[in-house]
Amino acid sequence: MKFHAQPLPTKKKIDSNELIHVGVNDFTKPDEKIDIPILEIGRDVEEHQNKKIEKLRKSRDTVYIKKTLSKVKDSCRNGDNLLPSIIGAVKAGATMGEIVIIMKNELYPFDS
Repeated sequence: MKFHAQPLPTKKKIDSNELIHVGVNDFTKPDEKIDIPILEIGRDVEEHQNKKIEKLRKSRDTVYIKKTLSKVKDSCRNGDNLLPSIIGAVKAGATMGEIVIIMKNELYPFDS
């Protein structure tokens, strides 16, 4: 089975109430106020994480990372199970951001 990303037709169906999503276009409380606190990450934490990623990128095998990320891309294109290729990329040292960017570009190219 191949996966074809088609969020636009789904959005149109939701907007026209042809497709019901509870809490989105039906069974909503229009006057309800929801207070969700926003998590704020300090600048020091951001800098610490950036240093960790920089250190990781310097220590890993760039050629091997490219091969594993290429397998993620191929899995997206072929409609294969993504999990094995994602696990391989993570074990090789690929970051979540690198993997997500590839998946987004392959599965949702119109969002780029």
